[in-house]
Amino acid sequence: MSIHRHLFVLAAFLVAVSAGCSSQDPVGVRLTLDDSGAGTVSVAALSLPEATVDLVDGSEKVKWDLHARLDVITGKFTSADGLTIEDFQVNTARFGKDGGSMRLLLPCGKDARWFQSLHVASEDRARLQDAMGYAIQEVELHENITITVEIKGARVAGSLISPVPRVAVTSKKATCTMVVPIDILESRREPMNFVVNWEWPRPVGGDSN
Repeated sequence: MSIHRHLFVLAAFLVAVSAGCSSQDPVGVRLTLDDSGAGTVSVAALSLPEATVDLVDGSEKVKWDLHARLDVITGKFTSADGLTIEDFQVNTARFGKDGGSMRLLLPCGKDARWFQSLHVASEDRARLQDAMGYAIQEVELHENITITVEIKGARVAGSLISPVPRVAVTSKKATCTMVVPIDILESRREPMNFVVNWEWPRPVGGDSN
C-alpha cells in the first residue's frame, strides 16, 4: 500500500473520531435494509499494523513505533436472516406488510471473536490513546463499538431483551443505534440480544381504518 493511501486512511480515521459523538468510536457494524429485506453491511475495524514500509524506508532519524489504521469493509446481501459476521449473528429478520422485526445476537466474553476483530487488544488501547494525543488535532478515543440498523422508509425502535447498564440504545426515524463499551463485551458471559422493530408509515391519503 502506498504512503498516500496510508495517509488517506489515517486522515479518515482522525476525521471520523473527531466528528463523531463524544461517546462513540468509529468502530462497529452497520446494516442498511430496504423493504424487500435486501441490503448492505459495512464493518469498520481499528487496528495497529506495522508502519508502512514506504514511510519507514523514506524517513531518516525517526524511529516509528505506532501506526493506527481504520479499515472499512462493505458488502451486500439479499436477506439478513441468518447473516453472520464471525460469531455476530442476525438470528431472525422478518418483513411484513405493516412492519417487521430483527433480532441480533452479540456474543460476549473472552471466546467471542467478532468484537475482538473490530478493536485493538486491551493491552494496546492505552498506547493508542497516548498516540492520538500527539495528533495535529488531539483526538479523544473512547472504547466503544457501535451497532447500527437502518430500515429505509420505516419508523424503527430498538431495545435489548435484557437491559445492560452503560449500553445505550437510541432510535431516530429509520435508524436504530446501540453503543456498547468494549469492557462490557469482554466481561460479560452471556450474549446480548438486540431487537429492532419497525413499521411502515401509511401512505398519505391511505386507508386509516
